[in-house]
Amino acid sequence: MKPGAIAFILILILYSAFEVYAVHRTAYRMEPAFIFAQHAGALTAVEICGIDKSDQMARFDRNLAYAKQRARDARLEDGAGGAGDDVGAAVMALATAAADEVDALIAEKGCDDIEVWKLARRFDLLAKVNPPIPD
Repeated sequence: MKPGAIAFILILILYSAFEVYAVHRTAYRMEPAFIFAQHAGALTAVEICGIDKSDQMARFDRNLAYAKQRARDARLEDGAGGAGDDVGAAVMALATAAADEVDALIAEKGCDDIEVWKLARRFDLLAKVNPPIPD
């Protein structure tokens, strides 16, 4: 076998291994609980800092409700909770944890920090998401 073919196969194998590693490391970003926590954190930043987003609030609220329902459904499917009330409490605990984290960030760095700006920008982006219409 030629050295060029061996190098090509080796590069192909290494690239495939890197892709598998990258997908494995970032898979949590597609979890419904993580997405719901992102929504809760962005909403908390906008509310605490008094950033005017009234034009996008209706869309964001709809997307927040959809993310919350997906997080509840995922916890029920995983068997992570018993009754519906337990699952609802667990999902709200996610929101509370995200809100506390953002609150601590704002208390430490203030509303003019770049991280708070990123959360306000995330609010804009999450308000623009078009979730599927439920049947």
